[in-house]
Amino acid sequence: GSWFYSLRADEILFVPKDTSDEYCLLNCPQEYVGPFHTKQGAEAYKTSHPNASKEFNKMLKEMEEFYFAQ
Repeated sequence: GSWFYSLRADEILFVPKDTSDEYCLLNCPQEYVGPFHTKQGAEAYKTSHPNASKEFNKMLKEMEEFYFAQ
């Protein structure tokens, strides 16, 4: 399986091997970082990018305000 870091949820996810879930995560590069071979690799990324989740969610909020402004 592979490990991913979810920017939206600010959490590390494990995806078992041979599932379509991994394919979906790999095709959402804006929201998920990975794949990582180990959980430690995903945690190291999260630690070295402490504001990644905050910046991602801030960008989403700005996009929502732009797209749904009346």
